[in-house]
Amino acid sequence: MTIEELVKQLTTVAATPKPVPSGSLGELEAIFRSISVQDIRALLREILSSPQNLERIAGISYLQGNGFYKIVLDHGEHGSLRLHIWLPENSAEENLHSHRWPLISKVIAGTIVSELWDDTFAGNPLYRELLYVGKDA
Repeated sequence: MTIEELVKQLTTVAATPKPVPSGSLGELEAIFRSISVQDIRALLREILSSPQNLERIAGISYLQGNGFYKIVLDHGEHGSLRLHIWLPENSAEENLHSHRWPLISKVIAGTIVSELWDDTFAGNPLYRELLYVGKDA
């Protein structure tokens, strides 16, 4: 699978939302569960071999205030495909925030710990559902 094929698949699914059971993100969840670490490595090798992709990605990626590198592989009206890299020496300024679309994370190295908060003052956030897929071997 190429990066373009993955983005097209994710965009198609995100653009045609279907009812899903509570606690699930349906087809998006299935796509992320099916991606292996080897698939991710192959996608990254593809990106690294293309000067055009590297230049485009470098132009929209940055060190985020929460202490990680936000490498934006692609973005559009239905969401964003990003690679987040936390390095031990980066200082973090954590803050409570919500997102404009459902959040799915696939951990490929290390661990992630997250707390979910309900904003009782503003009502329900736009998207509450998150899915963290553990790293696979």
